[in-house]
Amino acid sequence: MTTRSTLTLRGDRNQCPACGEVFNSTHAFDMHRTGDHKDNQRRCLTIPEMRAKGMVKAGHGFWVSRLREEP
Repeated sequence: MTTRSTLTLRGDRNQCPACGEVFNSTHAFDMHRTGDHKDNQRRCLTIPEMRAKGMVKAGHGFWVSRLREEP
C-alpha cells in the first residue's frame, strides 16, 4: 500500500499511485517507469535504479530528472 504524500501537488508535480514517490514533473515521473506497455510489464524503478539514471530527490522532497546547474 502506498502512502499519500503530505507535499503539495500542483502544476506538473505528481505522485506515483504504484510506489508513492513524488515527482517534480511528468518527465521525472516517466523516467522512473520501465518495462513494456504492450506486455503489461511496466514497473517503478527502485531508488538505487533512479539514482543510477541520475535522478535526485531535491531539497523540496520531489524527485527530479537531474539537478539544474547554477547559472
